[in-house]
Amino acid sequence: MPVAAPPLLGQHLLIDGRVGIMPTVEGTRSLLASIARLLDMRVLGQPQAYRQTGGALVGFAVIAESHISVHLYPAPAMSYIDLFSCQPFDRIGAVDFVIHRLKMTEVTSQQIDRGVG
Repeated sequence: MPVAAPPLLGQHLLIDGRVGIMPTVEGTRSLLASIARLLDMRVLGQPQAYRQTGGALVGFAVIAESHISVHLYPAPAMSYIDLFSCQPFDRIGAVDFVIHRLKMTEVTSQQIDRGVG
């Protein structure tokens, strides 16, 4: 008897790349809210963002579906974005959006289907 594959529990999207625009703390909060809005996800509370010693920015949004986080480093100007959702979302749309918003180059993205074996 064949064994049924476990159900897909969510999508985990990682987007890394060099940024042409380094947002402010408020710009980082806006970026997080815009990603959620684009993907029709509901932010619980307000997106948070903080500038660390050395100028790095870290931002996080808790969404009803899971979370979105962003790490931005000024030297070299790099961005690492992590989006996990238990609901399907438009991966290509998310990648295109952040590429244009942050003027990213040298971009890599990876989608991991969670809950699959």
